[in-house]
Amino acid sequence: MVVINCTKKLFRRLKVQESSKIYSSTNLLGVWCANVFNIGRYPFVIFTNEKTLLSILFPLKEFKRISDLFNSSLSRQLKELKIPENIILAETKQTSEIVLSTNTNRRTLGSMNDLVFRIKAILNDKQSFTVKELERELREIPFSPISFSNAGEAVKGLLKDASPA
Repeated sequence: MVVINCTKKLFRRLKVQESSKIYSSTNLLGVWCANVFNIGRYPFVIFTNEKTLLSILFPLKEFKRISDLFNSSLSRQLKELKIPENIILAETKQTSEIVLSTNTNRRTLGSMNDLVFRIKAILNDKQSFTVKELERELREIPFSPISFSNAGEAVKGLLKDASPA
């Protein structure tokens, strides 16, 4: 099971009741945070991992398919990072069950706000983009909360000694 801590803004946009119940993630990457932002007039959701700052993006209108979209994007990104297939399978199996909770990690929220700012800056320079290209760009940004490493390096470091259950 993966816990996704959502902002109040995202809960309002989804028209879903907030849950303050405490859950714990059973996946290797741990808890994720989610927020909503606009690219032009189109709302998107950004999911950012608390430990590694790896980010996943997709349009808000696709949120009903969260489990499929989240897992396919996570799997694709882990493959691009050359994570062993057995670890990818274990992680996507654990993240097939998603629980939405309220957001409590302000450090990750600050990093997400920075990521959204950088997304908008990237789009100012390059008008044509794909979500995959944006996710790749975000993976390469160094962040002080992860020792000035980038998300790709942080994921590799976290999962290098992992052995799936």
